[in-house]
Amino acid sequence: MRRARLIALLSLIVSAVGASVLAGPAQPVQALAAVRTCAQRTPGFHTSTFKAGGVVRSYTVYVPTTWSPTGNRPSVWVLHGMGGEAEGTIWGSKLKVQADQDGFVVVAPQGLGLPSTWSVSTTTLRISGSDAAMFTRLPAKVVSDWCLDPSRQYVAGYSAGSVVTHAMACRGGFPFAGYAGAGAQSWLSTCPTPNPFDFVYFHGTADPYVPFGGDASLPSVTVSLAQMASANACETSPTVTSIGTDITQYTWTSCAAGRRLLLDVLQGGGHVWPGADYIPGLGNNTTTISADQVISDFWSLAR
Repeated sequence: MRRARLIALLSLIVSAVGASVLAGPAQPVQALAAVRTCAQRTPGFHTSTFKAGGVVRSYTVYVPTTWSPTGNRPSVWVLHGMGGEAEGTIWGSKLKVQADQDGFVVVAPQGLGLPSTWSVSTTTLRISGSDAAMFTRLPAKVVSDWCLDPSRQYVAGYSAGSVVTHAMACRGGFPFAGYAGAGAQSWLSTCPTPNPFDFVYFHGTADPYVPFGGDASLPSVTVSLAQMASANACETSPTVTSIGTDITQYTWTSCAAGRRLLLDVLQGGGHVWPGADYIPGLGNNTTTISADQVISDFWSLAR
């Protein structure tokens, strides 16, 4: 019920700010030929399709200029918010810039429907045609197609996409080495005890759509992270650090199996992906940190 209410709330964002959420300039797209080996592929944007449970899904891969088929590179998957678009999210989040700098590959699947979104109610169920069917099967194809490191695939989500990353971490069993999210806390105390996991999370204290302090159906961000830390068998109290004048960072490092949690709180921040361009209607962003840089540093993605 909490996730259903959160998705209903996030749908209001689409009508408030339109499909501009993490949007970017339209760019020429190079379609991938299924018969190509990774040695025949080239840097740039590539859009392809994948059939999961009889449902054809579209996804975009951005390959940095420094990529080579022998690189065994890590990858970051990014999930758009409600009403978002795959390639536009790579641009709007500025993950393209970070990927070019650090050398990792970005993968952006496209949600279904109008407005585009994720089937959160079935994200954690391996049923035919569900998002979970795609997230459990597509990563292996992307790894094979682009000669990537299968053990260094990470997934980050914004807004409705963040709800999905929470759901995957909650249930476990997905081929991702770590999770990240921004703008939608969705950890539930009813989650089964999952395998230990890494999680990086960002949220503004003045988020106009998903309250930092929670509401009648959503826990607060601090409660959500405390529950996540408990599920991960982390120490009770995180280390607290101030970064600049507007970022309070909480880190849990003594967790099961060496896993870590990180929470960056944007003081006065809105419903944003930290470091992305300002979008009217979403509230204040920050220039003190970049979510892309934090994610890259957290998992040591730079070559």
